[in-house]
Amino acid sequence: MITQIKEQQVLTNLFPKKIQMYSRKEVAELFHTSEDTISALVCTGCLEAIKIGKSYSFSYYSILDFENEYRGFDLSSTEKMKNAFEIKHKEAVACRDYN
Repeated sequence: MITQIKEQQVLTNLFPKKIQMYSRKEVAELFHTSEDTISALVCTGCLEAIKIGKSYSFSYYSILDFENEYRGFDLSSTEKMKNAFEIKHKEAVACRDYN
């Protein structure tokens, strides 16, 4: 019983009380871009989304990860998004192989 209570307390501390999810429109507004650009970022793998029903939702953490991973990259076209994703993917594989 005590173990179950401790496990519950750990889980409660790990997750925020309220998980904030953003719509494609809200993310587009945050980045001052179009909803189509956000869709392209999702399709190229640069921005992670969760599909719920017919629409995509974006967690606060996926938005932060995107900002950190792609800072300094030119993502002004789908081709440039694909190139940036390939560069980041190669970096991740190289780090994994090194370790």
